[in-house]
Amino acid sequence: MDIIKKIQNFINYKIKNPNLRAFEKLEAYDLCKNSTVVDLGAHDGTISEFFLKKGCKVFAFEPNPFLYKKLKLKKKNYKNLKCFNVGINSSKGIFNLYLKKDYISNEIKIDSQASSILKDKINISDDNFIKIKCITFKEVISITGNVDLIKIDIEGAEYKIYHDLLKYSDKFKNCILELHNKKLPSSINKKHKDMLFKIKNHKNKKKFNLSYI
Repeated sequence: MDIIKKIQNFINYKIKNPNLRAFEKLEAYDLCKNSTVVDLGAHDGTISEFFLKKGCKVFAFEPNPFLYKKLKLKKKNYKNLKCFNVGINSSKGIFNLYLKKDYISNEIKIDSQASSILKDKINISDDNFIKIKCITFKEVISITGNVDLIKIDIEGAEYKIYHDLLKYSDKFKNCILELHNKKLPSSINKKHKDMLFKIKNHKNKKKFNLSYI
């Protein structure tokens, strides 16, 4: 990573509050106490809490056990929070969750939200991982039922599940998704373009917002 990128990341994640942009985008959905939200890649529960404060019912899924402990603490204050210590993948089972490697100190960040099931993500360590349980998006929907909004920030695993997102898109009103193609090698470009093409040409294309942070 070049020095300019390092400085930009330091400003964005150490000086600025990166959640402010997310809150602005999520505010546009105008959800309330009658709304149901699915948070895939809930991390420490910051985004889940944004919706919980509005009175929404939130189903939060986070595979990293260190982040999940922080997420689960929020259950004390919110009865409408349902937490699941699982990741989302194209198939169910046990998978490696590769941990973030700090690009300056080379320190392994066990509780970073940047951890990923994709071994070739550029900011993770391919030899430092933990075992996690994953379920499919179909299983998520079987747990939650129909929902108003699905927020997805799963560090590249979106390219594992986009076929199911489209297949079961009648089950949700809106989906806001963060893309991680810039943090993956060029080999992901084919899947990235295929996902964009399939969403653009799907009957429910207006449900998808790909401009999350």
